[in-house]
This record gives sequence, C-alpha cells and structure tokens, in this order.
Amino acid sequence: GIRVRDVTGVQTCALPISVGRLQAQKRFDVLVEAAGGWAQRPNPPIVLIAGEGPERGRLEAHIADTNSPVRLLGARDDIADLLEVADVMALPSAWEARALAAQEALRAGVPLVTTGVGGLASLVGDAAMIVPVGDVPALRYAIETVIDNPDRQRRMTELGLARARSWPDEARSLDDLALSYLDLKDRLRPS
Repeated sequence: GIRVRDVTGVQTCALPISVGRLQAQKRFDVLVEAAGGWAQRPNPPIVLIAGEGPERGRLEAHIADTNSPVRLLGARDDIADLLEVADVMALPSAWEARALAAQEALRAGVPLVTTGVGGLASLVGDAAMIVPVGDVPALRYAIETVIDNPDRQRRMTELGLARARSWPDEARSLDDLALSYLDLKDRLRPS
C-alpha cells in the first residue's frame, strides 16, 4: 500500500480512486468536475484515475482548467495495491455491463459510489451508493459522505464484502453455464 502512496506522491489525504479505460462512456469528466469542488477543503481528497485511452488529452486539459485535485496514473498493473490505499471507488459511467472495477472494489472492501447503469445496480445491490449519470453534485456528495464518515465507510465495507461473497465463484459459474447449456440443448432437440 505504501508503495502506491509513494509513487503517487500522496501521503495523508483521502484517496478516491477510479479505474477504467479513458473513454467518453466512463464519464471521468464528471469525476474531475466533482473533485474541482474540493479546492476549498483543508487537505482536499486527491482522485487517482488508473487507465489509459483516447480521452486522456481532453481529461488532462479539463483537470488543468478546473484545477481539480485529480491525477491520471496511466495504465497500471497494480490495481490491487491501489485498492489497498483507496478510501472509496468512484465509477461515474454513462453505460456499463458488469464493471469488473466494481467487483474488484467490493471484493477488496472498498466502498463504492457508482451510477446504476447497465447491470451495475443489480450487481452491487445495497452495497454501493448509486448516483445519477452526469450529476456532479450528487457524485461529489456521495464521495464526501463516504470519506467524511468513518462509520458509513465501515458499514459500506461490510455490505460490499457481504455482497461479493454472494457472487458465484469460478467453479459455480462454470457449473451454472454447463447446466444452462444442457438445458438449452434438451429444449432445442427435436422430439
């Protein structure tokens, strides 16, 4: 965990993180905008975004224009280490299927703030704070609620870990897939 803080130069403030390809659908612009509201806070949180993609230049310009405390970390192979130091994971996506980053966050016990798009709401259930797509004040408020309230953070961690334990493991997923295939095969077989 310390290695990540050393590499990013962040030592004492809260660390909201986000992970994903830097593309328009991920709506990292909303996260940058939300972080811009922390300029007046003492020791403001610093948002770390891990990922690379075609929106990098636009995001860099947006970060500079808004003077937002956001660092683009580029492509990383140490997401587990980032999760160890994260205070909250933020996923402001406009659309997703079943975001791997959401699953990784809950399995690691990191509170999650996300939009409820695609399969995210059913995936996370009550284990995350759900915000509307593109709603900067709602995203900022949800992240602040987590980082400013240790009891809330602890409760979200517990809910996230419990939710992750409810998901099927690899063996169960393969068994379910095989049963579905056999059932479909039997139903399609001519009588």
